[in-house]
Amino acid sequence: MEPRIDERDQSARVVVPGFRGPWEALMRVVEPGARLVLVPAIWPGTLRRVMGVKRCCCVVVLFVFACAGGAQAATRSPWEAVDLGTLGGASSYAYAVNASGQVVGESETAGGQRAFSWAQAGGMVDLGTLGGTSSTAVDVDVSGQVVGNSATASGGLHAFLWTEAGGMVDLGTLGGSESLAYAVSAGGQVVGYSTRARGSRHAFSWTEADGMVDLGTLGGGYSSATAVSAGGQVVGYSRTARHERHAFSWTKAGGMVDLGTLGGTDSDPVDVSAGGRVVGSSKTASGKVHAFSWTRDKRMVDLGTLGGVASYASAVNASGQVVGYGFTPRGRRHAFSWTKGRGMVDLGTLSGTYSSALAVSANGQVVGSSKTASGKVHAFSWTRRNGMVDLGTLGGTYGAASAVNASGQVVGQSSTARRQVHATLWRRR
Repeated sequence: MEPRIDERDQSARVVVPGFRGPWEALMRVVEPGARLVLVPAIWPGTLRRVMGVKRCCCVVVLFVFACAGGAQAATRSPWEAVDLGTLGGASSYAYAVNASGQVVGESETAGGQRAFSWAQAGGMVDLGTLGGTSSTAVDVDVSGQVVGNSATASGGLHAFLWTEAGGMVDLGTLGGSESLAYAVSAGGQVVGYSTRARGSRHAFSWTEADGMVDLGTLGGGYSSATAVSAGGQVVGYSRTARHERHAFSWTKAGGMVDLGTLGGTDSDPVDVSAGGRVVGSSKTASGKVHAFSWTRDKRMVDLGTLGGVASYASAVNASGQVVGYGFTPRGRRHAFSWTKGRGMVDLGTLSGTYSSALAVSANGQVVGSSKTASGKVHAFSWTRRNGMVDLGTLGGTYGAASAVNASGQVVGQSSTARRQVHATLWRRR
């Protein structure tokens, strides 16, 4: 069955595929048929499943949709939705795609959830596990190295790196029982968090040369890395000595640096560009949550809103284009694109009531999800030239895009005519 979202709370704090933030939410998987409720924005944001919650090593797949209010109508374009299939189970989900079109994610099997890698030549390949019953792939670099998380034979949860030549390799921990990978750079640097011997959670960076390195904290008890640039700049969040949650930037040369806030108590980064621009969301002095952009020269800059109470960034490209969603004056969610020259621009909807932008390519192509005029949720692609275009589905009524590469290939998931949700690749015909 298709995922259903409870959209009643307009102040909900949400986690989307591009948002590798709160670990509380990242430890939950959305299954077809599960009813999801977005909980109010109590920082750090968490999300609670109303039914069917189980612990597993996968990334949350949530899709937030923004409302149309005077935005331009969307038009259809000749896109083809390709069913990537499953590993024998009913459902599969695609989370990332690299420049060559290699797609990674997770699929149900007869014996549990498995990480997969899909390529045009070989189709969907089961990446196995670290001895446990489940695994998920969350990111893939330009050379085809896949990172993710897997259950171990002893019942723990460990980050892994998979290559075609070497298979799945356990990245270990910082002395505790658990580690989670969230991202990998173009150079194969893996980041995430791990528990230490006494149970505290610390951000880590893993490279083949240095192994797993503890990045420390900003004086508090925990930290987690959420993204990494091609140059090795790691971003994440940490508890401070004042028990606030602040975004940080870490480099091998400079260590961990507190990025501050927009005047409030907390900030949370979601992505970092090749040039070092960090984006995320922060509380303001008035307690509102606004998207931010941080650079070394300008520091943290408030990106504003779409006229409403809040905005959240999801991703940034090398040109500094930031995407996410914000609230309108009527309290509805709209996808946005922000650039230095144009500011925050409402991307509209697919003639429905909600939309959210989740990823942006190097060329400025924005992808995400939106409601249509009939109230169904569909994946979209947006460009300045063509506006928002419905990518269609695999024959069902649901679709959601989670990533896009420089060639314009979009990945995510869509429902079939049989109401099963399958990993999907959208490409121009």
